[in-house]
Amino acid sequence: MTELSTKLRLLFLGTAVIIALASPRLRAQQPTILPLSLGDAGRLAAQQSALAQGGRLRADEAQARVRQRRADLLPTVSSYV
Repeated sequence: MTELSTKLRLLFLGTAVIIALASPRLRAQQPTILPLSLGDAGRLAAQQSALAQGGRLRADEAQARVRQRRADLLPTVSSYV
């Protein structure tokens, strides 16, 4: 055998060993499937829909505007040195 074919065989063997050792870890990363009832699916869809997310965003923006307006009513303190 030539030196090149020996190196290729060792490279192939090393790659095969790495794949064999990594395969149990790869299987462990597969997601587990949980049962989902029709009611749970409906609630999940309502929470993750674009309309629901947009509504929550608009409500958060409105709350921020309320906080800003309330801050305008508070006294302002300044000092000159």
